[in-house]
Amino acid sequence: MSLHASGREFSCEVGDYTLSVVSVGGGISSFKWRGRDLLFPHNVAEVAPGWSGKVLLPWPNRIADGRYTWDGREYLLPINDRGTGTALHGLAGWVPWEFVDATASHVVLEAFIAAQEGYPWPLSARLDLHLDAEKGLSIDISAKNLGDSPAPYGSSLHPYLLAASSVDECTLYSPASTIVMTDQNLLPTGIEAVHGAYDFRTAHKIGDLFIDHCFGGLEGQWEVHLTNDEGQGVSLSSDTPWLQLHTADALGRPGLAVEPMTCPPDAFNSGIDVVSLAPGQRHRLSMSIRGL
Repeated sequence: MSLHASGREFSCEVGDYTLSVVSVGGGISSFKWRGRDLLFPHNVAEVAPGWSGKVLLPWPNRIADGRYTWDGREYLLPINDRGTGTALHGLAGWVPWEFVDATASHVVLEAFIAAQEGYPWPLSARLDLHLDAEKGLSIDISAKNLGDSPAPYGSSLHPYLLAASSVDECTLYSPASTIVMTDQNLLPTGIEAVHGAYDFRTAHKIGDLFIDHCFGGLEGQWEVHLTNDEGQGVSLSSDTPWLQLHTADALGRPGLAVEPMTCPPDAFNSGIDVVSLAPGQRHRLSMSIRGL
């Protein structure tokens, strides 16, 4: 496997499903069912647009001012989203991951996330991907704290689901019952019951609605559906308490980012659902994606 802008790429196929994975960021670069793209694709020779398909850890979403306090000490992270002045999407998205196992149906990548001033806990991260002809793609993201003190931790994945030529033409179903309201920097200001056009518990078309919100009120194993007028589309399922949805406006609204999150935006400051990852402890996040 040659090295390119997104590192190395491995592809596999089971039944009607095909999957491609790149080593930079542990990114899913392509996932198809019956020849139809279920996720927004990118080529291994290009930089993944909009964090497409990347693993997000040790925090998902953003941290205000790149600043947080843990166990009585303040830490400062690099600001990588200048528009909002925040530290976005963790530390794993642009580091090289290593393929440690790759078969016709199973791909495993691992990465070492080095300790740094703003996050002084080394992590061993692992991405397990399994293709099944009936169930589609099963995804397991895990990380182990290699440090000697508890670490703040959260995780997610950043796939853009596709069902039509534009997200405007798609119908969305989501069981989320609450929505995190945000300020101009997309930082939380409060949690409310979903309302109006943002209530997708009754499936309806997205249209020109702008969505870049975290949703909650999710119970047990939940499932999101994105479909076109013919009922074709894609489903993502997980059991996380939080879910980020985004209409990918900067990319021209080709699809919908559906990101299962273990904690909400700016959780390192709010403390909401932040995992205290003990030394030697491993945390796991699981989800699945299938064609409809």
